[in-house]
Amino acid sequence: MNINPCIWGVFFSILLVLTGCNTLHQPQLSSLPVRFPQTENHVTLKDKDVLYALMLSARLSMDIDPHCKGAGREISDRTLGEYLSGFLADLSDFEAKNKIEVHSFNDFDANYGAVWRVRLLITQNYEEVFWSAGLDFLINKESRAVIPESVRCIGAG
Repeated sequence: MNINPCIWGVFFSILLVLTGCNTLHQPQLSSLPVRFPQTENHVTLKDKDVLYALMLSARLSMDIDPHCKGAGREISDRTLGEYLSGFLADLSDFEAKNKIEVHSFNDFDANYGAVWRVRLLITQNYEEVFWSAGLDFLINKESRAVIPESVRCIGAG
């Protein structure tokens, strides 16, 4: 079975984030640094920045949003990383039309100030099977951090 190297790269990057953490000392999730580095252009957000921010947020609990309960590929999915990994793994089916879409735009939120409003969609379309799953969330422009309380699971199919 031939696997697209790009898909394996995304999968192994997420796996590295999930397993590469120090397991002897597990800080509270709220104290984890979930920010991406400052970029040259602070006005726009690159797709790479969005994906990196999500990788840094892989340990966030799926309990953050009621729509996330049971939304993963496996009922045992408990973290954002498990949720995303399940859908990304499905992209290894080369007979299907697979895609990852990242949409972001500048916004102002009454609670968080200047933010990027982000939507990530992972989609598969194969014969009569179609599904699309992903996340809506905010990234604070000043701290460059995902705002955990803003994460919402979305999807259809």
